Amino acid sequence: GSGSAAAREHAAGALANLANGRPEHAEAVGAAKALPPLLALLQQAPEGKDAAALRGCGGAGVAARAASALALASLHAPNAAEVRSEGGVAVLATALGAGVSEAAAALVNVSKGDAAARDALLAAGGAALIVREVSAGAPAAQAEAAGAIATLAADSARLAEAVVAAGGGGP
Repeated sequence: GSGSAAAREHAAGALANLANGRPEHAEAVGAAKALPPLLALLQQAPEGKDAAALRGCGGAGVAARAASALALASLHAPNAAEVRSEGGVAVLATALGAGVSEAAAALVNVSKGDAAARDALLAAGGAALIVREVSAGAPAAQAEAAGAIATLAADSARLAEAVVAAGGGGP
């Protein structure tokens, strides 16, 4: 992508704000073809010490904003389908594995109600990644991940089994 990291972060944040709570705006984000560039922002994640700069502090950062925008836009079913068709489940699982906790909500919204997306989530190790967030993430990330587990487990017996196998079955 072009532009500075700050400009990309602000653009992704603006899309997240636009899609938040307004179905017609979420639809507009998809219609504007903004979803593939948001996925691309998640794939530009640097390694090592640069990864912390990408994520920022307290959930800020380019990847966090992009994941939040994808989560909110994917509440609109056609957007979720587009994210799936663009390989978004694997991209989001990779981002979650890299510490972008906001990707958990996007994974839920993209995967809910779609068997192929749930299979992709399982294949990418997404259940274990979400369980890890519950035990090791920041408090807000823990709450988000717990909600993700509840939603995904209710949606799929196979995902519920994967959550338990990953240690998310409770005491």
